[in-house]
Amino acid sequence: MRVQPPQFTDPVVRRWAIFLAMSLVLLTGLVGFTGAVVERRAVAELARQAQSSAALHAAVLRSELAKHRSLPFVLAQDPDVAATLRSADPGGVDALNRKLETLSAGTRAAVIYVLNARGMTIAASNWREPTSFVGSDYSFRPYFKDARDQGVAELFALGTVSRRPGLFMARRIEGPDGLLGVVVVKVEFEALEAEWSASEPAFAVDPKGVVLVTSIPSWRFMTLAPLPRTEQARLRAEQRFGNAPFDVLVAQPPPAGDRPPALTTIKVPGQDETRYMTASVKLSAAGWTVYTFTPVGAALRTAVTGARAIALLAGLAVCALAAALVRWRGRASLRAAREEAARRELEAHVAERTAALRETNQRLTVEMEERRRAEAHVHLMQD
Repeated sequence: MRVQPPQFTDPVVRRWAIFLAMSLVLLTGLVGFTGAVVERRAVAELARQAQSSAALHAAVLRSELAKHRSLPFVLAQDPDVAATLRSADPGGVDALNRKLETLSAGTRAAVIYVLNARGMTIAASNWREPTSFVGSDYSFRPYFKDARDQGVAELFALGTVSRRPGLFMARRIEGPDGLLGVVVVKVEFEALEAEWSASEPAFAVDPKGVVLVTSIPSWRFMTLAPLPRTEQARLRAEQRFGNAPFDVLVAQPPPAGDRPPALTTIKVPGQDETRYMTASVKLSAAGWTVYTFTPVGAALRTAVTGARAIALLAGLAVCALAAALVRWRGRASLRAAREEAARRELEAHVAERTAALRETNQRLTVEMEERRRAEAHVHLMQD
């Protein structure tokens, strides 16, 4: 048996069907348009907040670096350091060890140590510890070579003994006859990374795009772009990052320090994809770039869902008023139709009665005429 589709022949049914269709289109368009507008505004606000956050993170890191950069400069001018390097007197070495130990504790530097002209450590702030640097040869370290040749050097690397990452700041110590040695200050960023981990994810990368300081430990030594094999081999030969695989941080689009804040989707192995608002600030002195990643999923969902709910309620209120108007107009139309039907029925009834009266009148006229003829005939017969 074939089912026939409903036929909207009833004007009332047709009117309400049209109204419901238009209301659905209106509500869909209103909710979609409102969600799109609010999402654009929310993204713009998140971009502004992300840029401010990146600037704050960069300022904190810049302050930390500036505070520790003064140490190698001051120690390179210290007469006690120069005297100990010249004489290698055990009493002077012991006094210098204690002095460096005090400085390290006061400045929160991870370790401070002094190398002679051959790269051998003669004094260190960790001289009491089992992992003391005293007597270690660091002539192979790039920061020693660069400080010896250029006067100043900085290098982020893993410690050869502690295996802890940090920034090595080195400065050449001059003597009357030339090079006396190099003073090195190692700065670790655990406290800073802990502060960063309390907010949104953040990290700092070197000019090669290698993640150095990060609030997410699993991201350390990942790269923003693939490193050439020759560069990887050189870094491993320098023992800078241990056996780091230099995995690429899968992000789409890849973060870049030369563009304004933008939405980025990051895929970490073993985790779901996460959308972030990425912002960056460059640290010109260190050549680093600080990135912050503000999660946008919950914020956007909240803003868009709330706006869509308000738009839906407003649309429903408008539709309810429109429905009331349609209902009132429908009743008015029905009342007018009923009045028109009653008028037409009355007119038809009057016309029918008029025709009947006319017919009766004509019949009476005919009867009267026949009666007059009959009376005339009677009179004629009588005459």
